[in-house]
Amino acid sequence: MTVLLGSHGHVASPLQTPLDVSLLWVELTAGETWDHTPQVGQHVAWCFVQRGDVDVSGERLNRELVIFEEGDGALYFHAVTQCAFLLGSNVKHSYELVLGTHSVHTSEQRLIAGQRRIAEIGEALRASGKL
Repeated sequence: MTVLLGSHGHVASPLQTPLDVSLLWVELTAGETWDHTPQVGQHVAWCFVQRGDVDVSGERLNRELVIFEEGDGALYFHAVTQCAFLLGSNVKHSYELVLGTHSVHTSEQRLIAGQRRIAEIGEALRASGKL
């Protein structure tokens, strides 16, 4: 297990972030089990299985992104085959999120501003011949 951001147990990432988030890269051999208890306050967790098959609470995952139910309980992973996955956990935002087609924002106004800025960048790239 490699800690990319945040911490896990006594291991901490050398990268600093203002967010209360943990991002872990985990590789397991076939038959191996591993559990993760999120840091205190981290009630949101997700996982992307990049390679192989892993069982999490009776669900077999392969090349897919899952978002776990909110909570602070441990997550238990069992490698059905040799596998590798990215696991993230973080503190839930204190505000509702607005989903765009390719982005997440904190308000409808920020979503519109972000989409406008992307369009401006696209126009500038086309005008310069780079796109």
